[in-house]
Amino acid sequence: WKDTEKNKDTKFVGTEQGNFRSGIFSRVEKKGNRLRVWDGDFINGAPDGQIAYSNISRNDSTWINGLYAYGNLYGHGRVEHNRVYKNGMKERVTYEGTVIMNEAHGKGSADIILTSLPQEKFNIDRYGLNLSDQETQGKDTVTVQIRGTFKDGVISEGKVAISNGCFMIGRFSDGVLSDGRLVKILADGSVYDGKCRNGKYHGYVRITHADGSMNEGLYENGLPVGIKAEYTADWNLTKLYL
Repeated sequence: WKDTEKNKDTKFVGTEQGNFRSGIFSRVEKKGNRLRVWDGDFINGAPDGQIAYSNISRNDSTWINGLYAYGNLYGHGRVEHNRVYKNGMKERVTYEGTVIMNEAHGKGSADIILTSLPQEKFNIDRYGLNLSDQETQGKDTVTVQIRGTFKDGVISEGKVAISNGCFMIGRFSDGVLSDGRLVKILADGSVYDGKCRNGKYHGYVRITHADGSMNEGLYENGLPVGIKAEYTADWNLTKLYL
């Protein structure tokens, strides 16, 4: 075991302990306002085994704890990212599950928390899903839960739940619900609940309005077709379209 303090005139500033060629190794690196720390098993100068890693600066930070192979996260791991944007919005993203080559791949769960949301429009892509100001509906905080199977860092099958009450369950393709159930809550309080294909309602759909009255019928590619019925809040049939 050996502790070393590097001179600030060199590229590396910080401390090292252990044998990074083979064995348990710890490294603390400081560069400007950024601090990076590795702690765990190394082989041939690369993380290989159980590793705890952190990368911290004033406006963003990353914590990783998991299994590495040949310098890459490969196996079960937990990854947390925190970021503060220029517009003041704060984001925390946490993933726990199977990882291959540093990407979520296999069974896992992800949680996204957005706080101090701005008034202007914004778009954020996470795990193949696009999160925008349309999901906030004037709220200061929005949370998103993703549970299921991931492929190459993107959700491929499972459930996505948003704190505004919207959720999607089924199979996904390029971040779009390709086959499953979609529940969507509009700004006027209306709730759309039905089958979805390629991001559009396709099949049986029920619409519940803010006053409790309901419409139901068949949709194709996002448009109503065929039979349609209207009910009062206490399920009295008021209209039937054939």
